[in-house]
Amino acid sequence: MGFARRAFHGALGGLGGTIVLTGFREALARVGAVGTSAPQQVVSRLEELGLVDDWSPGPGAPLSR
Repeated sequence: MGFARRAFHGALGGLGGTIVLTGFREALARVGAVGTSAPQQVVSRLEELGLVDDWSPGPGAPLSR
């Protein structure tokens, strides 16, 4: 199996895994088993600790979506 084929299969597997995990997380969110994503939890915790007070809105905004 050539390098290009292995890279393609790896990318395809990564995309498939991402889609499956996203669907699983959405299903858990609908049931109420999960409320926020891990990046949202990290940003919330940093805000609680006061470590992001001097950040501009830019860096935290993509993580808290």
